[in-house]
Order: sequence, then C-alpha cells, then structure tokens
Amino acid sequence: RCYVRPECATGPWGRTMQGESLTLLIGKYHFSSHSTSGRATKGYFAYVLGQKRLVFLKTSWQSSSECVVPEMERYSELHRAQVTNIPHLLTGYDACHDPDVAPDAVDSDGNVALLRTRNHEFLATPNSPSRVQTRLVFETLGLRLTEYRHSLALVKVVFDALIGMYQRFFVPRHTLIYAIAHRQAWENADILHCDVSVGTILIDVFSDQEYPQGYLSD
Repeated sequence: RCYVRPECATGPWGRTMQGESLTLLIGKYHFSSHSTSGRATKGYFAYVLGQKRLVFLKTSWQSSSECVVPEMERYSELHRAQVTNIPHLLTGYDACHDPDVAPDAVDSDGNVALLRTRNHEFLATPNSPSRVQTRLVFETLGLRLTEYRHSLALVKVVFDALIGMYQRFFVPRHTLIYAIAHRQAWENADILHCDVSVGTILIDVFSDQEYPQGYLSD
C-alpha cells in the first residue's frame, strides 16, 4: 500500500504539484532499473482505493540540485505547451519519512524530512547534491515498446513518439491520425528529450492494440 500525499513534501528542496491525495495498492514492479548507478527507477501498475481505477506509479531518486529541473515540473511545462502523446501526470511529489515510523525525522517546526540519500557525504567533491525519492502518478497506462504485436504497430508507436505531424496515413480499412511528441516538445516548449530509447517509448494500453497509440515518457 502506498499513500500518495502531496502535502507531505516539506523541508529543503521539497517539491510538489497540486493534486489529489490517493491511496494506491501496488504489487511487483512492472519495470525496474537494475543499474548499479543512476536513479533506480521503478514503475508499478497501481489500483486506486475507493475509485476503482488503475494508474501508473513511477518512483525514482532524483537529484536535489537546484540546477536540475524536477521531472514533474517538466511535465507541467509540456502540458501547458499542449504537447501531445505524452503521459498525463495526475500528481507528483518528493517523498518524506513516515512520522509514525521515524519520529526523529520531524523537526521542532513540524516539518518532515525528505527521503534522501547520503552518498554525497562520502564524496570528495564538495557540495555534491543528494538524491531525493520522487513519486509520480500518471493517468496514462503504458506497455513497453518491446510488447508490440506486429511490425506496423511498432512503426506507428515510434512514429507517434518522435515524428508525427497531425497528418492522415491510409492503410487498408483504417485511417490513422498521428500526433506530435518529440518534435512538439522542442518547437513549443524548447525542451529536448535526450534519452529517446526502447525504455522511454510506451504503448497506450487503452488504444487499439492493432494500431496502438505511442507515447514518449521520461
């Protein structure tokens, strides 16, 4: 069980966005990074208690440096720029300790300490930033690109994510309308995706799986 409470992100570098409080039931992760370095990203399909719907929960350890724009803020910028074919972010926040489990994580003003790494304390580089656990909840459910059904579906999903230009493309008995993701993010929001890969292009679960919709994430 995971409690998504945006209001608990307090303390230095506590970042949050407006959103509803949710209680999620999660099982084994659908995706996990097994790298010995990086952000240790994990993704879960989650059930929202009391709402009878599924969402996607993403957890990662992101840099607390003020020079790094939080991922949740990037998504907000993309949505304001009306960039299409990206996951719809419901809410996001930097996670904090559970006061019931770690009462010493609460200071005299009632602020709860963030879940933060300590590796920076042992680095020779001065003022190295720590990493804070960030949780993002998406309304969009996506399958990995490797789970495509046939070659045309693979081509369409990649096209949606990278090149699409709101143009009609005709195939037998189907008219497909493509939209923009990577190109629109650059032209409308001045944001360049620097890690386009098999892990960042998703297949929309609720679209027609014979000719599915593609999304660009992360």
